[in-house]
Amino acid sequence: MSEAVGIIEANPTLLAAFLLRHPTLARKDLFTDARASRFLLWFAIEGRRRFQGVRFSPEYLAFLSGSVGPFPSRLAAYAAASRIEETRLAQMDIGAICSWYYRECVPELRLEPLISLRERAELQRILATSAPDIPLPASPLFQPRPANRNADLPGVNVIGFAEGVLGIGEDARALVRVLDHAGIPFSIINLALPDRVSRQAEDEYAGWVSDRPIFPVNVFAITAFETARLSIEQGSNLFEGRYNIGYWPWELTDLPTHWRSVVGLVDEVWASSGFLEDVYSRMQADEVHLMPPYINPPKPVAVDLEEFGFTVDEFIVLTMFDFNSYMARKNPLGAIAAFRKAFPDTEGNERLIIKSVNSQAHPEALAALEAEIMADHRIVLLDGTMERAEVFGLIEMVDCFLSLHRAEGFGRVMAEAMLLGTPVVATNWSGNTSFLDQNLGFPVDFSLRPVRQDEYPFWEGSSWAEPSIEDAAAKLALVRSRQGELGPMLDAARSHIQNQFGLDATVEAVATRLRAIKPILARRF
Repeated sequence: MSEAVGIIEANPTLLAAFLLRHPTLARKDLFTDARASRFLLWFAIEGRRRFQGVRFSPEYLAFLSGSVGPFPSRLAAYAAASRIEETRLAQMDIGAICSWYYRECVPELRLEPLISLRERAELQRILATSAPDIPLPASPLFQPRPANRNADLPGVNVIGFAEGVLGIGEDARALVRVLDHAGIPFSIINLALPDRVSRQAEDEYAGWVSDRPIFPVNVFAITAFETARLSIEQGSNLFEGRYNIGYWPWELTDLPTHWRSVVGLVDEVWASSGFLEDVYSRMQADEVHLMPPYINPPKPVAVDLEEFGFTVDEFIVLTMFDFNSYMARKNPLGAIAAFRKAFPDTEGNERLIIKSVNSQAHPEALAALEAEIMADHRIVLLDGTMERAEVFGLIEMVDCFLSLHRAEGFGRVMAEAMLLGTPVVATNWSGNTSFLDQNLGFPVDFSLRPVRQDEYPFWEGSSWAEPSIEDAAAKLALVRSRQGELGPMLDAARSHIQNQFGLDATVEAVATRLRAIKPILARRF
């Protein structure tokens, strides 16, 4: 049996599509290597848009990316032969063909998810030799990557709000970067954003966006409730025939009883923190695996704080929140109270910046926040979207990051602040306890209380923290008084985040879990 025939016969849905394409041929004429090879190449470009149930296996991807003569891959050779007039093709050198294929054809046909790291490395070599003076596009397709040591792992469809200026949007984007650096094939199912959510500029991985799943594994980098909505809306078209993983953020200690059946939609749950691992385990999910998120702030862009009326000798505290994430949970009013208690002298040189986003969807909450700070000239509200690099420039330049949240599933911004070398004062509860302790920052005391009905969705039966304003104020004053002594703590905090949530650690965690899932796929499908 040839390689191409074996790939088709190993995949029932692919086999069905092959048989439908050749309904009049006898078996002895049908299953030839040449016909099977042509079908696999045709299917990758055209057929996959018609037959949505087909999963691209590692073997199929390896076939497509196998080199043929001077071409980096079979798929590149097929596209050139089928789309470039024969006499023109004969006059083009391999550099010109590659330039056409990867710069024009691949983006047009959305073939990025099917291109392996080995092929990308070969492309780098060819273009460097044949067209060294032509600048390469910014797409990750043209950027060097490590050796493709995970090409045998099943590909992943990342399902999420990949364009959203919100925490779970960054969760999806971070996972995409991990998969790319790991050499694990992936595609992105980009969900439509509600009008109340701000959008970011086009992502570097826009070419990997697909309107349907391509690979055997789905990772839902959204909430459990959004996963339930997708199940109702799309059903078998999205879920069936694939291994489904819920990489679900959540902030409370429980889910209402009538929502617990949502865990049955997925085969396993990935928890970004020990807090969530405990929450989902108590919900009787069949399998829960701790999966550290990748913390990857871009290179910060310096922000001129003088534009906002600050001076270099001031002690500046920063707190951040998204209005869509509920003020009761993010608790900016608690941050304001702690700041005022720590620094009661309104003529002192301490300042508080409140960075918020998505206020346009919550005008009443915005008005209440503005009324709270109106009489205090030391407090500045920066509302609206900024470039991500500018946000991290702001975090890096302030003297302290403050989060008096009542609950966090993980607490990404706190971890990012630690990685950037900014002292963190934060409630000592929920997801951030996975990485913040008294040796790495300034945890704030709290008491647990029930969540009230008007504070958060699906609140029933859950508790969260009420941070101590007195202790938070004391910790802020301590950071202020010890500014020149915090170097060793900040270095330790930065190293801890790099070691636990850097690229090496997250790539290893994801690859290890997918390697364990691979035999399950072989048995099931």
